[in-house]
Amino acid sequence: MPPSSLRWDEAHMPPQRGRLAIVTGANTGLGFATSLALARAGAHVVLACRNEARGLEAQQRIRDEVQSSKGVEGAVGDAEYMQLDVGALQSVRDFAPAFTARFSGRRLDILVLNAGVKAVEYGETVDGFEQQFGVNHLGHFALAALLLPVMNLEVPGVAEPPPARVVSISSISHHGSSLDMKHLSVKPENYDAMSAYRASKLANLLFAYELHRRLEKAGVSPKRVLSVACHPGVTESNLLPNLASTYNSVIIKAIIGFVHWLPWAQTNAQGALNVLCVATDPNVVGGEFIGPHGLSEFYGI
Repeated sequence: MPPSSLRWDEAHMPPQRGRLAIVTGANTGLGFATSLALARAGAHVVLACRNEARGLEAQQRIRDEVQSSKGVEGAVGDAEYMQLDVGALQSVRDFAPAFTARFSGRRLDILVLNAGVKAVEYGETVDGFEQQFGVNHLGHFALAALLLPVMNLEVPGVAEPPPARVVSISSISHHGSSLDMKHLSVKPENYDAMSAYRASKLANLLFAYELHRRLEKAGVSPKRVLSVACHPGVTESNLLPNLASTYNSVIIKAIIGFVHWLPWAQTNAQGALNVLCVATDPNVVGGEFIGPHGLSEFYGI
């Protein structure tokens, strides 16, 4: 992607020294790129990942990168793995108090609800929900609810700290999707992989809007906590290959292979700029939804 297509880049991000962040699904793709950028800017980033080995590997990679680059304006952030499977509600319930105990008294400044699966064959979470809706939306819904109290804490010694932010990740594929509020978790006989993915991303966006409305009504937003949303556009995320394996189509495989050669195909670091913008930019307001401005919302910011 040509640099001229960018309107916001990592250089616009304010220093994050002293800030505490959680990124789910942080060991790969957009989650890793987001975590690395936040740590480079000085934040302490909790890598909330399902797989311990991959989480610890990501932790070390980020620490090595931050130490070698010395971060933004000399800031040295950190990354720390904590186990979380957003596809299992008990894991979510266990994570919240473990995080609170680990960082006792500290406010959570940034919560990036990133982990996800895309266009996979039908399956169910351990709690019996269709897995795309369960992982992409329900687990994050529960996580945000459990962590909101620590996002609303005072920051000692800071009279007016920037508001904490809940960042929901949606997708351009939410366009044209719909939700059946009486049957949110579809059954195998009614399952279509892409339709289920699109519905989960629409649910994330609607959640962000409704959370904003409730925070504002409670007087928590805009001073204390903001609910914001974004979508990254077309990136090299490892979610794309699931389309080919699920549909087992030569045409789909060819399209996916071709997408990465298009001028608007982005690296994960480029796609993460939208996440970083809504997570850190002081001009972003509660209820805002940011995505690429390029052709068909595929690229840029």
